[in-house]
Amino acid sequence: MQARLIQREYRAICRGEMVAGGMIEVNLARDPHNRLKFKVSD
Repeated sequence: MQARLIQREYRAICRGEMVAGGMIEVNLARDPHNRLKFKVSD
C-alpha cells in the first residue's frame, strides 16, 4: 500500500489575536450536540 498524506483546512473563529499566516495545531472532535460543528478536543 502507498502511504498518503491528507491535509485539511478549516476556517474558525478565534478569540484574541491571530498572527497572519499562523497555524493552530490542535485535535478536533465533533460537537456532541450538533454533529455539523467541530470543537477543540484535548
